[in-house]
Amino acid sequence: MRLLIPGGQGMVGRMLTEVARARGHEAIPVPKAGWDIADPGAALARLARHRPDAVVNCAAFTDVDACETRRELAVLVNGEGPGILARACAQAGVRFLHLSSDYVFDGTATAPYGEDASPAPLSAYGASKLAGEEAVRAAGGRWTLLRTAWVYGPWGRNFVTTILRLAREQGKLRVVADQVGAPTYTADLADAILRLLDAEAEGIVHVTNGGQCSWHAFAREIVRLSGLDVEVQAVTSGAFPRPAPRPAYSVLSLARYRDLTGHTPRPWPEALADFLARPPDPG
Repeated sequence: MRLLIPGGQGMVGRMLTEVARARGHEAIPVPKAGWDIADPGAALARLARHRPDAVVNCAAFTDVDACETRRELAVLVNGEGPGILARACAQAGVRFLHLSSDYVFDGTATAPYGEDASPAPLSAYGASKLAGEEAVRAAGGRWTLLRTAWVYGPWGRNFVTTILRLAREQGKLRVVADQVGAPTYTADLADAILRLLDAEAEGIVHVTNGGQCSWHAFAREIVRLSGLDVEVQAVTSGAFPRPAPRPAYSVLSLARYRDLTGHTPRPWPEALADFLARPPDPG
């Protein structure tokens, strides 16, 4: 299978490239500088040049707080760009898989969100991701919207690497305990993407690692598994006011993913331990 990956140098794109190639697929990652996803001509030209079996869109503006002040850019990259890619894929008869976010929900649920739950984003980032979903659905063709959450991996800034850095610099950490979600390791997310493509899955699908936790519990496990002697204190979201509001509960139901692929994602602590045991990347 030949995969074309816009945003291929990002945290998810790099891991998808690595995992896909290890399984014998041809992965073509395209960095942000090499493809303006908001340019319809560029999309059609890329498809004609590479003739992929599927396009997996990993390009996104993911700085949640920056989206509050750079809303036009957020809408362009997260909202309009995916629609342009999806329309080009529909025109070329190419499958399109787009990554979306748990931030399309408002966090008022008390049980995991199913794919048919009504979106109600709290932030500009969440609104831009929802706009991207709507644009992809309107484009027609063969599309998959994969919502995920709390993503971390070897490349790029993320919660795990931030906690590790702060734990080595400070004697005590204060971490929010009133936001609950499901961490997702990019290696497992890449595996899920390939499984969904193999299953020719279409529509909306939720994918994270199994289980749920608060950011505080996640941080405690990071510290524990790393063997660091650092106190991790639980605090409320009010202790760390941020420009963008976060959903208090954004756990996603994995039932449809399991039905489509026959696979159950491993629990998040197991995935985290695997990530922390991974040798440092030389690049």
